[in-house]
Amino acid sequence: MIYSFKGQFFHGYKEYKYLILASMDLPQAFLDRITKEWNSETISKYRDSFQEIYHSIRLNPLKNLELDSFKEYNKIPWASQGYYLSRRPHYTWDPAFQAGYYYAQEAGSMSIEFIFQKWRKQYQEKELIGLDACSAPGGKATHILSLLDPDLDVLICNEPIPKRAQVLKDNLGKWGYINVLGNNLDFCKYGLPKNSLDFAVIDAPCSGEGMFRRDNRAVEEWSEENVKTCASRQQNILDHILPSLKPGGLIVYSTCTFNKDENESQLEYITRHGADPFKISDLNNFENAQLTGKENAFRFIPGVTKSEGFYVSAYVIKKQSEQSESKNKPRRIKTAKLDHVTVKNGCLIEEKGTYYAVSNRGYEVYKEANLGLPIIAIGEEKKEKFIPHSNLGYSPFLLHNYPSVELDWEQAQKYLEGETIRVFCEKGIVLLQHESIPLGFGKSVGTRINNLKEKGLRLINSAPSKTLADIRFPPS
Repeated sequence: MIYSFKGQFFHGYKEYKYLILASMDLPQAFLDRITKEWNSETISKYRDSFQEIYHSIRLNPLKNLELDSFKEYNKIPWASQGYYLSRRPHYTWDPAFQAGYYYAQEAGSMSIEFIFQKWRKQYQEKELIGLDACSAPGGKATHILSLLDPDLDVLICNEPIPKRAQVLKDNLGKWGYINVLGNNLDFCKYGLPKNSLDFAVIDAPCSGEGMFRRDNRAVEEWSEENVKTCASRQQNILDHILPSLKPGGLIVYSTCTFNKDENESQLEYITRHGADPFKISDLNNFENAQLTGKENAFRFIPGVTKSEGFYVSAYVIKKQSEQSESKNKPRRIKTAKLDHVTVKNGCLIEEKGTYYAVSNRGYEVYKEANLGLPIIAIGEEKKEKFIPHSNLGYSPFLLHNYPSVELDWEQAQKYLEGETIRVFCEKGIVLLQHESIPLGFGKSVGTRINNLKEKGLRLINSAPSKTLADIRFPPS
């Protein structure tokens, strides 16, 4: 057969595929491998995808955001709140982004919604306890929380690296759900009690081949040796998490890489350790969802699917691990009270002067199962006075009696940058807002409002545009 490329003709299929990849500045070992594993059409589409950038967001169902403000958007077929955008917003300076009204997330990652909802329809338990094992920065965690019952279900978010854990806490606080607990286990070394989880999502640390389009560091750090190291680490994580799943429980395993060592080989490993494949092949039924993979696994390839590189698979646990005796006694934890704060279907926990909010079901899991700690901070005691955290204003489950002050665009940006706001208002703690979107708290002294925005959440640079419209739909 004769193949053509840019007006040239080739008799050799292998030579033809190599020519398609010749212009790509990627590791040679990676190019050699995909040349063997992918057909020429896939390779061509993958190469062409480097000339295109995908932008996608997921809305928060707890909050009301006018989608038309992004002007040009299209639905992501496998995610109920997911949308492609024609232009990349200046997310950082959008008050709605800072307040958790939406999350910037890669489209392929949102496929966990389809998998979870399909499994949920056939699972018998009414109250779920789930794990997001490698949780930072919080994309999948916030997505899963949007799918759970906030009163009956609880999500355990795990992140062992302190700096990443803080980013996770910040994003969870903005998202507004309180049926969440945190943990910092290294699942390469430790696990949770056996039969304690109804589902687990493992977005495993990987070699990052799926990020080559947008992250030069992923290209620079890639090596065949790193692929092997990641595959070994992934098996260690699976070893410590699989026993925690109940019979019938769901495990979703994903990576942002393409190679079989970190994907198909892990499928075989999971199956050998007491899990059945969970069929998700009907993902292909969605319009424009051109996916490649087995009936319980899909590989999202940029250019083939409008997504960054992503691999996802699903399994249901069939074997029941022997029940281990709990080594932890139930915690003796008392709930706390604040005169000016009420938690809807939840309670407050005070720890070393910091107050945390958690759902009633989350409190039970925290107290009895010892699976994690409350992590949604709402404020702290300083010199016998309560100083509210921005999270208190972000969540519809947290009710307070602080008055609100509306700021214009310029004032809102100054507040987010940590500046004092010159506004006349009644003295005391106030909630600052822009177009009814909560920004955080301040302390009014009558002629000005001193900034109480957490230093770690303040913006470093000034907004590149002077209007919200240009922030969400930047001029081309």
